[in-house]
Amino acid sequence: MGPSGVGKTTLFRILLGLEQADSGTVSGMEGKTVSAVFQEDRLFPGLTILQNAEVAGTGGETWLERLGLGGELHARPDTLSGGMRRRVALARALCRDGDV
Repeated sequence: MGPSGVGKTTLFRILLGLEQADSGTVSGMEGKTVSAVFQEDRLFPGLTILQNAEVAGTGGETWLERLGLGGELHARPDTLSGGMRRRVALARALCRDGDV
């Protein structure tokens, strides 16, 4: 937690490998898997929600069921509400089974 502009997002972008640090080092991440839910859903429109979840790993059906989407496994993202799409994005992050 911290005020706007202190570098919270930058730190996570560095941990995800989306950005290089200008200076300093991050240690303790060796061998760790990082998983994230982005601000945007970033779902693949041509895939079902089950396929979208399992792009990152396994267990999509279980996570989607636990998140209340078990009856929608073969639906496409454009047929879902915004909240349902967010839950698919969350299921995808959980399928990654990250350490962080």
